[in-house]
Amino acid sequence: MNNEDIRVGVFVCDCGSNIAGVVNVPEVVEYARGLKGVEFADEGRWSCSVDALATMQESIKEHKINRVVVAACTPRTHEPLFKANIKEAGVNPYLLEFVSIREQVSWVHMSEPETATQKAKDLVKMGIAKAMLLEEGEEIRLPVKTDCMIIGGGMAGMTAASNVADQGFNAYIIEKEQRLGGLLNGISTISHDHDEILAADIVKAKTDSVESHPNIKVFTSTEIEAVEGYIGNYKVTLKANGKSENLDISTVIVATGMQEIEPEQGQFQYGSDPRVVTQLQLEKKLKAQDVGDIKDVVIINCVNSKNATRGCCAIGCPVSVKNALTIKKIKKDINVHILYRDLSMVKDEQIHLQAAKAAGIKFVRFPDDRYPEVIKNNGNLMVNVYDFLLGRELEIPSDLLVLTVGFKGSDTVEQVKGHLKVSSNPDGFFQEAHIKLGPLDFASDGISLCGCAKNPKSLKETCEEGIGAAMRASIPMKNG
Repeated sequence: MNNEDIRVGVFVCDCGSNIAGVVNVPEVVEYARGLKGVEFADEGRWSCSVDALATMQESIKEHKINRVVVAACTPRTHEPLFKANIKEAGVNPYLLEFVSIREQVSWVHMSEPETATQKAKDLVKMGIAKAMLLEEGEEIRLPVKTDCMIIGGGMAGMTAASNVADQGFNAYIIEKEQRLGGLLNGISTISHDHDEILAADIVKAKTDSVESHPNIKVFTSTEIEAVEGYIGNYKVTLKANGKSENLDISTVIVATGMQEIEPEQGQFQYGSDPRVVTQLQLEKKLKAQDVGDIKDVVIINCVNSKNATRGCCAIGCPVSVKNALTIKKIKKDINVHILYRDLSMVKDEQIHLQAAKAAGIKFVRFPDDRYPEVIKNNGNLMVNVYDFLLGRELEIPSDLLVLTVGFKGSDTVEQVKGHLKVSSNPDGFFQEAHIKLGPLDFASDGISLCGCAKNPKSLKETCEEGIGAAMRASIPMKNG
């Protein structure tokens, strides 16, 4: 198409006062009208509204527009809407150019209206120049069958597999360990409402359900050797016991879980004294109902978390309270102290906090910059902590010292990243496409994410995300 045949339509949005409160939109529209190739320019208060979209279609048809520039908010949220709209008006959706004058202009130049207006003009001018070079495109339609691979056989993976399979699709669970259950296999109890449920019972019920489902096939002690292809056409090579097996997969769900960040050697006497353990190591003792002949237990929260390196681990506080209560149930006369910086407990968890206080568990708050110190006195562990509320130093004896540490992604993260071409953060947790717009999706189509592979979370949240990821993976399989 010659430049003489190109007819650009420019639509600049006020976005209420989001844009118009800073940018002189009428001035930008008038500027656009005078640029080469522009046949029509218009201002809209809410360009994404139903009425505005209908008006846009009428203008495109009336002025025989064959290139469209929309200057509004982020294309990440609204580009698909405008693509669909100009397609209905008879213009190829790939002949749309989106210019972000909210995030890139009005929001970053709130106190500089003149600068913002000039920048908006410049961006619109560039958008028009690019629009004139656009060529028609077509979307490729790929067949998607009904086979979904779930990487990880913990509660998130099993929940996702069950929900995929219940819709009549085929689910393949790939688990590197010898049995399903993930992190829950090493946990004693799970807090639920006013009571606690044995984690082993939860795992058994879910495992039995998964293994007996006709649409689910489980691969344990299995690793992924290679993944090639794209949505609807993944070729997966599995390796187990020295033998390889190939699968044809349409969609993928990543549910690889997490693991504790082990404290440094010598930190709070960890590694040099067997009486110093992490919460997961304590869980094994509690699962066996074996706390030994102890009188004093001290729990230190926020070890290697909620600092300059990483944020709050999200589950440390409720876990410390839960395990403290379990210790008191096993042996009522044990003294338990929880040392904390602040307690992050949601509404439902307040029940357990009140129960802990009623059971005689002592809570000691220490300042952010004055962590407790652990010393040995004649072979006995002593914890020195400054009580923020009392305003004085305390010395607490400890027969068992429990460290509530942060978490990181599974040690398979790097391998999975390489196979699927996805990204993770420095702690090895996978990165979703968008925290609000795509919380269970990766940037690549056909790959979903759930559970503690994304960040630490409770069992309830883990299972809910497993259901959500199954729904995301099911959409292309349902549509075919």
